[in-house]
Amino acid sequence: MSSPVPNPTSTWRKVILGTAPIRLSEMAWRRTIVVASVVGSLTALAIWFGRPEIAFPLAVGSLFTGLGGIGEAPGHRWRIMLWTGLWVGLASILGGLMSNVGVAELGVVAIVAAGCGFAGALGRRGALVGVLTLVTYAIYAGIPDTGSGTFESGALVGLGAMIQMAALLIPVLVRNRGLLRGREDDLPSIRARLRAHSQRRDDFLRHGVRLALAMVVASALGHTSNWPHQYWIPMTVAWLSRPDTTGMATRVLSRVAGTIVGVGLAIAIINVLGITSYGLAVVVALGAVVMLLFLATDYTLAVIGITVIVMALLSLMGEQIDQTAPSRIASTLVAGVIVVVASVSWPSKSARHAVFE
Repeated sequence: MSSPVPNPTSTWRKVILGTAPIRLSEMAWRRTIVVASVVGSLTALAIWFGRPEIAFPLAVGSLFTGLGGIGEAPGHRWRIMLWTGLWVGLASILGGLMSNVGVAELGVVAIVAAGCGFAGALGRRGALVGVLTLVTYAIYAGIPDTGSGTFESGALVGLGAMIQMAALLIPVLVRNRGLLRGREDDLPSIRARLRAHSQRRDDFLRHGVRLALAMVVASALGHTSNWPHQYWIPMTVAWLSRPDTTGMATRVLSRVAGTIVGVGLAIAIINVLGITSYGLAVVVALGAVVMLLFLATDYTLAVIGITVIVMALLSLMGEQIDQTAPSRIASTLVAGVIVVVASVSWPSKSARHAVFE
């Protein structure tokens, strides 16, 4: 029997946009609703306690940990969620500690970025945890006005992670405890996988070095720009950068488009409709649904969801989001330029082959 002929449109989307065709019936709706409901509920709980500022770290911990577990089988889910929660919690503490050390922070961000970039050598799960860890570090190193201390923020990120794990795993335990004893993939040891990708020409090693340099430039610009929320530039670089640089310009355009639409949508929903208090928790949950459903299939839609989440949380803390919208869009453009320049300057092997074949 002959093998099926690949769909050219599907192939183009996967290679250029880094996405797959959208098939609503194949999406993890139930897990997505659970994760988004937990994120929204924790936001509402922070409002109920009269401490809306703690919604930010709770949302980060629960959202990122949920993202790590959505696409995993039960036996793997608890492991990847545990590692995600641990690393994003540590990243928030380290970022907070480095937020006031000045130029020295650039050396730390280079080390963190190189490690997070090279984590992709461990496989798909390692790459995901690496991205989420670096994004979290960038946020907290940029001194967002969360109103919480460094170690309190780290504890709240960890708390959000644990609550999300409980929400996704307890129903599995109730049905069948044996499902959590799923075997690990038949993979070489961590040491063997890292050593296999330690050659100078390896894409993961290149990505780690390229990402470190890009994050140093992004962090330096963020610290010197005097724009609100200086973490936005390095955070966007962390989200955009990939070991495979093929189609990076298109991915950047998707990020810019999603940010512009997300900012406009957030302003329309929050300011024009006058959404406040618990209504913002609902907006956060809805943004999480969009982000989680489309992150692997349509990056533009996913960015809209991410942007709405962030702006709703900042509005909850009293920020006038319409006043910081221009700097947010400008920061995305700057980050996009940094990523494209880095990709062109030292492209991955697949990108070079795409040009010369």
